[in-house]
Amino acid sequence: MKTTQQPYQFVAEPITSVTGQLLGVSVQTVLLNDGVDVQHPELMIRTWSTDEKRNYLYEQLSTITKQAAWVLKRGVTVSIPVCDEESAVLLSHDNALRYALSSLPFVRLELSESISTVRDELRGIRNAMWLSDLGKGDSDVSGLVTHNYDVVKLDNDFFNNEVLKPTFPILIKNLREYCDRIIVPSIQDRRHVPLLREAGIWGVQGQYRTVPFTKVHTLM
Repeated sequence: MKTTQQPYQFVAEPITSVTGQLLGVSVQTVLLNDGVDVQHPELMIRTWSTDEKRNYLYEQLSTITKQAAWVLKRGVTVSIPVCDEESAVLLSHDNALRYALSSLPFVRLELSESISTVRDELRGIRNAMWLSDLGKGDSDVSGLVTHNYDVVKLDNDFFNNEVLKPTFPILIKNLREYCDRIIVPSIQDRRHVPLLREAGIWGVQGQYRTVPFTKVHTLM
């Protein structure tokens, strides 16, 4: 497959436990447009043609495949944020993408709350799925209740608005009834760590430096 004309790089963002143990990495895209770093690359990716998205996804999976030995040795997961519904369907129905994905059982697909309804259209994918951006407000939590997600990632603004409320432990307890493993996208204040530990938060993202995915073996 040919790659899209847009210059981009895949980077690995560590996902750790509250105590700092490496649990996995999230694959993020650094995208340049006319030499300028795009702040929200997923918005531009959504505008690409079907062929451009297919090529982008295939290169992403190929990049992960080259580091599979390290991932398996460390026993961690690799999550891929899915930008839109078309990308999710491509991963399910395109033969080359589906084959590449099936050879990477440690890869997890992150479906944002806004496109979680596409879950019903996905067929033949055995990789576990994560629900991200929970609490952003794009939909209700019915998707969390009706579907089996391996991990749930909270929306960053939602977390910051709720973490200091006395109801935060109750909120997390209720969410864990449907999914026991919850990730907080970023901790603004390290003093929140004891609270997260007490609430049973499984993972934290965004606390450590990212590296090019080709150098993922240098993490921690």
